[in-house]
Amino acid sequence: MITAVVENGNAYNGIISRVVFAKSYYTTTGERRYGGEIASTNYSNGGFTLTLPAVLDDKFLYTFEEYGNIKVSDENAKISDFEGGARGYDSNNEMIHRIDLVGKNNDLFTFVFFVYADRDVTITGSHERECGSSETLNVSLKRGWNRVYSTAKYTENVSKYEISTKSVSGLKWYFFDDWQNLFFGAPENTKNAVKRNAVFPRFGK
Repeated sequence: MITAVVENGNAYNGIISRVVFAKSYYTTTGERRYGGEIASTNYSNGGFTLTLPAVLDDKFLYTFEEYGNIKVSDENAKISDFEGGARGYDSNNEMIHRIDLVGKNNDLFTFVFFVYADRDVTITGSHERECGSSETLNVSLKRGWNRVYSTAKYTENVSKYEISTKSVSGLKWYFFDDWQNLFFGAPENTKNAVKRNAVFPRFGK
């Protein structure tokens, strides 16, 4: 169960009526599609409470492909994409805002991904890309739902990601525009990275 008290959330009462958790999914021909609804609930009093399904439909799952020095402990394990947050819809069923569990500590930015695994599995290792950006994974997934913490640091427009299941404190729920505004006090290169959504690492399938 997810119980979210959203920062400045009461300002969205009357604007947001429904919260949807969605995941990428794969068609029978292997095509990736976005926005498959897995759970929804009402938005009220500046927040929401939502229960994720105990078992996630197989169409949302894939086998993690090893790359670089990133290794998976069980090549048959299936997981959902590394995506996080929720989507807020108005009474006309139009998506208005995304809602994310995020935090900032000096020049470090942390985002939470909600990842489902069909069995216990670990994903570990590191990989550096030609652009100089890199990701280091130390992820131990349990069967069911997991919170995965992606902490990004920017140095001269290069993104360094530490991705782990180790809990990070001080995170809060924000609407997308609000956490962007929160981060705009950072150095110029970080602001540009946030605008490009580069806060999300490139890894996995």
